[in-house]
Amino acid sequence: MLEIESLSAGHGGGTVLHGIDLTLTEGSVHAVLGHNGAGKTTLLHTVAGLLRPSRGSVTLAGRRLDGQPPHRIARAGVGLVPQGRRVFARLTVAEHLALAHRRPRGQAAPWTPQAVLRLLPRLDERRSQPGGRLSGGEQQMLALARALLGQPRLLLLDEPTEGLAPDLADEVLQLTRRLADDGLTVLLAAPQLRLAASVADRLTVLTAGRITAAQDGAAARADPAALLAALSPVPVTGLEATP
Repeated sequence: MLEIESLSAGHGGGTVLHGIDLTLTEGSVHAVLGHNGAGKTTLLHTVAGLLRPSRGSVTLAGRRLDGQPPHRIARAGVGLVPQGRRVFARLTVAEHLALAHRRPRGQAAPWTPQAVLRLLPRLDERRSQPGGRLSGGEQQMLALARALLGQPRLLLLDEPTEGLAPDLADEVLQLTRRLADDGLTVLLAAPQLRLAASVADRLTVLTAGRITAAQDGAAARADPAALLAALSPVPVTGLEATP
């Protein structure tokens, strides 16, 4: 479904990702773990086209995405839920959904505003509320709904549990698992192993922009020692610098 090969990318004149290789199968959740500065957001932004790679390739269902502008990548079936939600404070929930709804020509559009509200009944109750008046969990649900209305085949989730109470964080991740079970492919950037391992089919650790460990989800749930060791504190000097 998604093939990332020898991917290097960065920003501000520095290289953050160094030769990343990842393969995601359709209907799977692949969690990328790492400390702040490890390259998780850079990876998602490069797949989404917000950053251009300096080397390597990104292929979705046989179609090369690297080097394409973000709007073309979105139309190819990539949806991004950014870190921090980034909802519009003055727009109501209903207005967010209306603006985000994409209807591709000649293709089925399974996600409609009505469909996402059935999936997320809490948003249905808040349809007339401005985004700025929603709780953190409700804003995260709105950011997810907005991405789904772009009709993605691949969903990029950048730390979707950030700032949420444990029960809400678990709810968001279990919803992610349900979407994958229905066929959506998910690349999840997460800071916490325990939460990510509860839903992921595979987990990869980034350290200073390089893959330092990887494990199937079932194995990680049974014995997370290898991933925990890879996530142990590391010096931060030079994380953003080109070697």
